[in-house]
Amino acid sequence: AMLWPRMRPITGTPWHALAPEDQILHMAAHVFIDSDCTSRLRDLVDINTLLLHRCVTEPDFPHMLTARTQELNLAAPLSYALSFVNAWFTHNPEQTHTLNQISNACSTQFKCSPWVLRLASQTLPPHHPDSAPTPKERWATRLLSLRYHGWRMPVGLLIYHSAMKLLRHLR
Repeated sequence: AMLWPRMRPITGTPWHALAPEDQILHMAAHVFIDSDCTSRLRDLVDINTLLLHRCVTEPDFPHMLTARTQELNLAAPLSYALSFVNAWFTHNPEQTHTLNQISNACSTQFKCSPWVLRLASQTLPPHHPDSAPTPKERWATRLLSLRYHGWRMPVGLLIYHSAMKLLRHLR
């Protein structure tokens, strides 16, 4: 409901799109809150591209993004997204400075968990279709899946759900 009022019309069509800062936050939330981070590299490429485009075309964009992040309480997913964007993509010094400004503004609200960063670095890239995931990748996926489900279920239901999945897997 907080995204609809800020939608912008798409020129020449009857359609509307999310505001640019909302697009980035929406993608970051889907990757780091609404999934187990499996094969989501494309989403990070999209976040990187949108961030860099908006920061070049709208000099005030970093401030708009950080303000909107606070308003929507989405510092956690944006912090994780920025960690990977900064680590995995090449930027010129000005872009790196801008992304660091946004990261620093978010880090006052949220500190990325080192273990989530490590696990997500195993699961975000797509798997090679001709080979099975390594045991390390499978465990990373399972642990991030547990994290994902833990946000949606009370502890008792999470334990029951995990036990049932384990029993099905062992059969």
